[in-house]
Amino acid sequence: MGAGCCCCCSKKEQRISSEYRPISQYIQIDIKTTNPLTLIEGYLNEPVLSLEESLEPFNGKIDQLSYYIKEAKMKCHYPSEHNLNRDESAAIYIYTMKWGDRCLYDHLQAAWNSNDRSTLKPWFKYLKLFKSALDKLPSAKAEIWQGAPFDEKLKDQLSSEPLSVYSSMCSCSSSANEIMDNLQKTGGKKIMLVGYQSVNGKLVTGYTANNLQDAIMWPGTKLGVSKYVMTDAYHSWILHASRRRRDIDITEDNVLVSENRTCMFYANELFWEEPNERDPSAGNYTLDLDRSSCTTDEIVTSNGNMTSVILDLYWDNGMNDTIPMTLIANITERYWYLDTVTMNGSEYRYFAYGMHSQMETPSTYSYVCKTAVFVKYDSAGHGLYDFKNKFFLTNIQFQPFNADGIKFGLPNYCTSFFTSGIWMGLTSTLLCLGILLFGIYRMMSIKSNDRFDDPKGKPLIIKAQE
Repeated sequence: MGAGCCCCCSKKEQRISSEYRPISQYIQIDIKTTNPLTLIEGYLNEPVLSLEESLEPFNGKIDQLSYYIKEAKMKCHYPSEHNLNRDESAAIYIYTMKWGDRCLYDHLQAAWNSNDRSTLKPWFKYLKLFKSALDKLPSAKAEIWQGAPFDEKLKDQLSSEPLSVYSSMCSCSSSANEIMDNLQKTGGKKIMLVGYQSVNGKLVTGYTANNLQDAIMWPGTKLGVSKYVMTDAYHSWILHASRRRRDIDITEDNVLVSENRTCMFYANELFWEEPNERDPSAGNYTLDLDRSSCTTDEIVTSNGNMTSVILDLYWDNGMNDTIPMTLIANITERYWYLDTVTMNGSEYRYFAYGMHSQMETPSTYSYVCKTAVFVKYDSAGHGLYDFKNKFFLTNIQFQPFNADGIKFGLPNYCTSFFTSGIWMGLTSTLLCLGILLFGIYRMMSIKSNDRFDDPKGKPLIIKAQE
């Protein structure tokens, strides 16, 4: 799986140093064919406890656990610039420690591999503490990696269509070269690498029991393949995986969920350039979940009370530049719709297919769009659009009402009604209809002789007198 247990220093040098041994990081590709989050459903309802309380079910089951809990709490990164408390920081630290034949990581990995909910149930309190810690850490912007010796069976599985796989709880490296060098030294020249992009891996560098550039992925992200290639003289195989935009789970770190869990919002990033003119190095904006919120409000109208949802979103480019945005959505008996979009005090309107459009969908559905366009609108003046002032939200999925707090509702995509498939169907139908009408016309124009006509003569034509 990649997290692997790591070597570290110890509080008591003689005792610990003999029990630690260096191991290779990330030398396993751990991708699941079923969503592992279903095995731990309900863990979010656990309270955030101390590390001792979280691991209390394993006292006597994991060798010298109480000793290494103390060691982790002493050696962990605390105070934390990311506001982790000591127990949260120690939860990450002990996950990356290695001692004896079976450390905490080994026991937790065995529980995951069992695919048995009852086996994972005792881990719920620790997983809640661990997740609480990861939520406070920055997400990896660049691709993160795992690797393994080349496996033809695994390669065929990952390159098959359709691919339906999920991330697991595992560690990754920020450096593909680090993994490649290690594998080619120990596992042969032919290797395989998997790079994960936009999977919300959390950067835990400085919080682990080693000095490596680490990131930890949380389980349950549905993955799709952006590309895979054979490379270099040894025919190494590299797969680039990324988040698939359906069935986003609320435990993924960039999904905004309201306190009552009925409103959910996700967008990969905000940017200003046209999609085909984007500069990847430009400071694009990502959602700051710590500051963003979703609240419900009752608005009194001439037709009675109307339920609205107000999203106060804050977008950060990582360079101390924050953009506030407010979305207001209303609901009718059958549909919800996006009513107002404001940014920096200016009103924007949603555009689809090159024209102003209404973002609306049935009340229990979510709205999904690969690239949503919003154009500045002068509502106070002459009602004009400023097409030079617009922004884009990529991979947006939005459900302001009737979410269940676990997954988005069924998706309503922003594709045009006349998709390519519909156009092809209409074209084929019109072509067949044209052929049919032409055939009927030709049949109606056929002239034949009756028994009184001379078969060798010209047909008799009688013109009506006016």
